[in-house]
Amino acid sequence: MDAVTIAINNMNNPLLTQLSVFLDNSLYFLLLVFVLLLIFERNDKKRTKLMAAIFLALVFSSLIKIAIGTPRPCEELNLRTDCSQGYSFPSNHTIVAFTLALGFLDNKKFVLFLIFAVFIAITRIYLGVHTFLDVTASMTLSPIVYEIVDYYWRRIK
Repeated sequence: MDAVTIAINNMNNPLLTQLSVFLDNSLYFLLLVFVLLLIFERNDKKRTKLMAAIFLALVFSSLIKIAIGTPRPCEELNLRTDCSQGYSFPSNHTIVAFTLALGFLDNKKFVLFLIFAVFIAITRIYLGVHTFLDVTASMTLSPIVYEIVDYYWRRIK
């Protein structure tokens, strides 16, 4: 196991644990993403584009998970939640959070969304359900997914 994963996973903070466990629930997490999108993006077309990018990010990430089949690191790390069924690589939560952040790249709010995305990535490792490699892969894949959507979005316009 890599040193970054071990260092983050070995932290112990009750508030971080509570927030991480809450955000681990995919329904709560996606609802939060949707609410943030509704609150901070006023342009309906941009909202639609971001929702399409997030949807594609989830599909893309899920297909990679199935194709690669990396087991979750639950046995090797301090586990603070149930070990999710399915595979570890890449992290769906992280790719969604970074794809959302990329939607605000040309906006003053980008820094807030980037902090949110980094926080989500850290919570995945902290809980013991992902490794640093899983979340960095998602960080790397999110611009690719966003660019694909952006490319076709411009062509449709």
